[in-house]
Amino acid sequence: MQKLFFSVSTEERSPLRAASDNSSTGSTGNDGDMLTHNGVNSSSSSAAIDGIPSNRNGSVTPTDDRRMRRQIANCNERRRMQSINAGFQALRSLLPRKDGEKMSKAAILQHTADYIQALQDEKMRLVDENNAIVQCKKRRMGSEYIENMDSSDNSIPVIKQSQGNQTPAVTPVEVMEYLRTIDDLKLALSKEHRLRIIYEREVIEMKTKSMQEANSLGVLRAAAGVQ
Repeated sequence: MQKLFFSVSTEERSPLRAASDNSSTGSTGNDGDMLTHNGVNSSSSSAAIDGIPSNRNGSVTPTDDRRMRRQIANCNERRRMQSINAGFQALRSLLPRKDGEKMSKAAILQHTADYIQALQDEKMRLVDENNAIVQCKKRRMGSEYIENMDSSDNSIPVIKQSQGNQTPAVTPVEVMEYLRTIDDLKLALSKEHRLRIIYEREVIEMKTKSMQEANSLGVLRAAAGVQ
């Protein structure tokens, strides 16, 4: 019995068996470690792609979260500064400048304000000149019209009455007034003629309507008498 127990214990504790057990256990352990390592690598690679570092469990730590927020803020700040610089470059391109002249952002803003003020002053000056030209043209046209009227008045002969009649002569201005009065009378006559036509049409329509009503009433009375 002691020999058998010794052999069994020796077999259990033999280096070959232990090596085989260790190799099998080690392979299993290595496989498990490989899967875990691959999982960490995959999560780490995806986090690295997104720019978010992570630990072995794949979760984001507070330090990593702060680092991520700081990176986002820095990116937004860079974009904002790029937009501001582009705006200053656009303003700089609109300003009259000399070759090789360098200007700071404050100088660009000041020169832009001065340039806008100069343009507004030039605009007001041009508007005033335009108004002055228009007024001058109006005065010139008025003077020319008066001169033409004077020349036409001189060309129109004055209508004189006979020697026996003491009625004063008719001036050209009075002639123009008479002609204007005649035109007004013609317009009034034409308007009255149109109104009279409309009134006659209404009268005819009223007569026609009354005749139709009378005929209808007669038919009704005749029908009532027959019954």
